[in-house]
Amino acid sequence: LGPEVALHAIQHRGADGRRVYDVSLERMAERGVALVRRVQSRGPYALCGTSFGGLVALEVGRRLRQAGDDVPVLALLDTYAPGYPPVRRDLGVTDRLRLLRRALRPLGHKDEPGWANLRRGLREQLLRLRARIGVGRPRPHAPPLPATTRFIHLQEACFRATRTLRLAAYDGPVQLFRVDAPPPAALFALDATLGWGEWITGRLDVDVIPGRHSWHLREPNVQTLAAKLRALLASVPRGDQWDAPALWDGLADWWDGHVGDGGSDAFRDVALAALERLIDVRAGERVLDVACGNGWLSRRLAAGGARVTAVDASEGMLRHARARGGVVEFRRLDVTKPAELRQLADSTYDLAVCNLALHDLADVHPLFDALGRIVRRDGRIVLSLVHPARAFDDGVPAGVPVPRLAVPQQPMPHVEVTRPLSDLWRIAADAGLRLETLLELPAGDDPAFAIARLRFDVLRP
Repeated sequence: LGPEVALHAIQHRGADGRRVYDVSLERMAERGVALVRRVQSRGPYALCGTSFGGLVALEVGRRLRQAGDDVPVLALLDTYAPGYPPVRRDLGVTDRLRLLRRALRPLGHKDEPGWANLRRGLREQLLRLRARIGVGRPRPHAPPLPATTRFIHLQEACFRATRTLRLAAYDGPVQLFRVDAPPPAALFALDATLGWGEWITGRLDVDVIPGRHSWHLREPNVQTLAAKLRALLASVPRGDQWDAPALWDGLADWWDGHVGDGGSDAFRDVALAALERLIDVRAGERVLDVACGNGWLSRRLAAGGARVTAVDASEGMLRHARARGGVVEFRRLDVTKPAELRQLADSTYDLAVCNLALHDLADVHPLFDALGRIVRRDGRIVLSLVHPARAFDDGVPAGVPVPRLAVPQQPMPHVEVTRPLSDLWRIAADAGLRLETLLELPAGDDPAFAIARLRFDVLRP
C-alpha cells in the first residue's frame, strides 16, 4: 500500500503457536475492537479482512458504528457470506462424486485434479482432525505449536466459529473484492455478491480481482489488489482534502474504457454538441485542457487545428492519454496547487476548457485565479459540469466532499464536491471573469449538464 499508509494487522489468537484460540465471532470482534481502539481511540476507521477475516472486520465495523464511530472504508477480500456458496440442488451422480473429490482435496487446491493432490488432501484431513481436537482443548502452558501446523489450527478455530455464527446486518458502505476464478458453477449456485446481498443493507460495491480464493494475496495478483485498495483509501476525504491523483490512478483503466475516444454515452448524447459550439475552436489557437483525463476532448480540439496543452494530476490517466495518440502536449499538473499552476506562463492561451472536472477538485480558487492570469484578455474559458441540481436532489450537501459513482458500473467511488452554480460564478468574478453564456441541458424532466462560457470583465484591469 505504500509508506504513506499506516497499516495495522490484527492476528488471530493462537497465531503465535500458543494453544489458546477464540472460537466465536463475538469474541474475535470484541478483541478486534479493543485492539483497534488501542491504536486509534476514535474514528474514522478503514477496515479490511480477507476470507474469514472479512467476517471479523464486518462485525468489528458494526460494533464501531454502533458506538457512534465512522467507518467509511470496509473492504472484504473474497469473503463469503454465511452459507455461501450453496451446493446446486440438481446435481447428478457424476457431479456428486466430483463434489466429494473436491471436498477431500487440500484447501487452496480444491479444483486441481490428480491423485497426488488427492493424497495431499487426505493427509491434510488427518492433520485437521488433530487440529480440531486441539482447538477444542486449550493448553495455555503447553509448548508452542511448530510453525508448520499453526495455520491449520487457526483455520479450524475459524471454521468452528463459523458453525456458531450469529451475524447481524450491516448498514454501512462495503467494498467487496471477489476473485475472477470462483468455485465451479457446475457444482455451486454462485452470485456476484458472494451472498452478501441480504446482509449488507448499506451501499455494496463489488470489484473483481485476479486469482482464486486466497491466491489474490500472492504475487502478481496482490499488486492489482493493492492498487485498488490504494484507490479506495484515496477516495475517503480527510478533512477537506483527499488524494485525488492516487484515486484516479486506481480508476484510470476502467475510466479509459468507459469514456473511450468520444466521452461517456450520456454526455455525448446530451451535451457534446453544445460544448463544442461554445468552445468554437479555431485553427492555430493555443488551448489548455484542464483535468483532461484520458485526453478524448484534447484530441478532438487538436483535430480542429488547435495547439493543445492538456494537464492532469493522474499519471494513470495521462498514460492512457498518451497511448491513444494525437498531436497534444500532455503534462502532469495538479490544478489545485498554486505552485504547480505557476508553471503555466502568463497570457499564453486563447482558450481554456475544463470538462466535467470542477466537482473533482477540492479547491477551485487556485484554478480560477490562474485562468485569470494565463488566458489572453481577449480569450475565453469554457466549463462543463454535471448540473448540481441532480446531486442536491439526491440529498448531497453543498461544498462537502462526498464519495460518488459516476455510473453504477464504476468499480469504486471517486470524491466529488458539489457547488451551487452561483458559488462558481462568484469565484470566477473574484478572478476578473464574467459569465457570458450558460446552457442548462436537460435529460428528461431534470437538468443533466451545465455548460458555461466565461470572458474577462472589461470593466476590470
